[in-house]
Amino acid sequence: MTINDSIGSLPGNTSSFEFAIEHLFDTGENLATPALSGLGMRRDIYSITSSECIVDSFAEDSAQCAFLRVPANLANIVTFSLDGSYAIQSSAAGGWLLKCADTSRPAYWLPRLPIIRQLDDDKHVLKEIPAEIVAVNASLTHFEVTIKTPAEGVLDIVIWYFAPESSITADFDNWLTLETQAYFTWSSHTLYQQLSDVFQHLLHGHVYENHTVWPRYWKVCSELDAYSLYVTLSGLQIATGKRFYKLLQNQIVQSVIARQNENGGWNHGEWTGGMESHYRLCAAALHLLVTAYQKDKDVGVQEAMQKAATFLTERTDQLEHGVWFLHDSLETNLETMKAFPFRWIPSRALGKSANNMLVLNTHLDTTLALDRYSSVSGDRQYTSMVQSAHISTQEVLGLRPAEWLYKLLFRAINLTLLPTPKASQLPLPVRALKRFAWKHLIPWLPKVKARFPRLIMPGGHIERDLSQCSFADQYQSVTLMDLFRYARRFPNVKLPDFSESLNFTHASGLRDKWKESRDKDHALGFWTEALHHLCMQRPDSIYRHWLLAAVFDTESHGTGLSPSVMGAHPEINTSSEAVPCPSPTHKELRVINLSRHEHLELLVINPSNHELPLIWQGEPVFHDLIWHRLENDAAILAELPLLLPPKTGLWGHPRTT
Repeated sequence: MTINDSIGSLPGNTSSFEFAIEHLFDTGENLATPALSGLGMRRDIYSITSSECIVDSFAEDSAQCAFLRVPANLANIVTFSLDGSYAIQSSAAGGWLLKCADTSRPAYWLPRLPIIRQLDDDKHVLKEIPAEIVAVNASLTHFEVTIKTPAEGVLDIVIWYFAPESSITADFDNWLTLETQAYFTWSSHTLYQQLSDVFQHLLHGHVYENHTVWPRYWKVCSELDAYSLYVTLSGLQIATGKRFYKLLQNQIVQSVIARQNENGGWNHGEWTGGMESHYRLCAAALHLLVTAYQKDKDVGVQEAMQKAATFLTERTDQLEHGVWFLHDSLETNLETMKAFPFRWIPSRALGKSANNMLVLNTHLDTTLALDRYSSVSGDRQYTSMVQSAHISTQEVLGLRPAEWLYKLLFRAINLTLLPTPKASQLPLPVRALKRFAWKHLIPWLPKVKARFPRLIMPGGHIERDLSQCSFADQYQSVTLMDLFRYARRFPNVKLPDFSESLNFTHASGLRDKWKESRDKDHALGFWTEALHHLCMQRPDSIYRHWLLAAVFDTESHGTGLSPSVMGAHPEINTSSEAVPCPSPTHKELRVINLSRHEHLELLVINPSNHELPLIWQGEPVFHDLIWHRLENDAAILAELPLLLPPKTGLWGHPRTT
């Protein structure tokens, strides 16, 4: 779309101010030193007419990104202008390209329309609404957009600059199917569907969740979404070879470093006005920094990850036989736990502190992050702590008290996890037992766990923590994901057999139960992620069958596939081991890349209601695979293109000799 006409009209009796877009990127003498530099970029922060501008510059790629924040009291209306014959073009990347008829002039990309935000002193986003565009004018010599500024808050706008010699602009003309499909984000549980979606998270130089969170319903920063976006962009960069994905990855890393505290941690304030720190998000930051350092060996990244590792090792509790990594800063002591927004029951099980809720996921993830840090950095000072954490992990996962009591409890509790259609068919006495379990047994369960501490339950359900007064079945898939990540990283640490938990998750009806609730359907995305990790560890065809079913769930429910399916998860494949994920011609086909180094393996899934041919875009390396239908494992000997009937999948793996 090209706009060459004026739209709207300017209100009367207004004060106005004009920003020349090309001058936003010229920091000039407004600053003495860069705020950040490294990873091939430089971040400068400067003031321009009472507004703050953050400029990320990528000299090698002749590209810059400006985040401009305009206060509400600057003017009633603000105009952004360019000299030259510029026109607006929509893009499959999302947002809008500004291209000049004179090709010797730079191009610009607006990933999102300007947006009005209300912020508190801690930079939580309290409210945001699209800005009102009053007029757009384009002529042979001048281009301008006029925006009405808010009565309160700030006006945020992000603009990319591409110099005429930059090769990036050409990449906006060609998009693979893979680049416009939906991918799940690990923290906000929202979707990445196109390039501009990065800037649903990257707001004025910091990475936020792309949703509001209970109980304050404000947007908070999240290093876990930063890690998720990084993995997504890594998969796309490896698949396409596009340089711009690398720039965005580095921009995300530097945005996380920019928010790091002097003590090495990050604060979030998701639950309280006291800016508590959530250590699962801090562990994600360490994972991100380790991955970035492993790729580029940047000194600034090295310093940041050293500080992050030290921070996490100081947030622990001591159990009888080993160390336990805490979940958040509210667990520091009983006084800070008064601000915890959920009901909980103090417990001193296994010799732990009463304020330690024994959250399994964060403990596992922090152990993983620290071991990855030691491996990549060569810093072995935390090796004994990781070994101690293994002992605590084994101790907690091995707890099996009151087997008979828990068997009785979960025979009833598991009825509450049935989807509505299945539950409605239960005999009346069983439905009565289900209701009793929901009203009485589940509220009683935390007290039972306090008396008889246990996380792995008969039947396959795994509790996320010991002390919180809630029954969060949606964490089942998250826990399995973390356990499989842990098992891959530490094959010599003896863990229980999780076959019962796998079968329970796949076959009990729990997946359909998750679909019934918008508060729990994100568990489908983590289930796909868990199975991808499992398939990368085990060759069994049954797990490919389960992954097929999981993809049908996510596609029918609009959850999106996990970023890892493109084969670029750094805990599975390093950048040198990752194999580019091929892109199908038909956008309804989904590809799961199970390849590693010289082992080539794919799942291709057709979740649609019509037959589709398998035709690749470009020339992928997957030309010598044996293809099986996942429904019956029958080999397909036909030449390409293969045809996928509706609701089916193909499994391609190497020929065996």
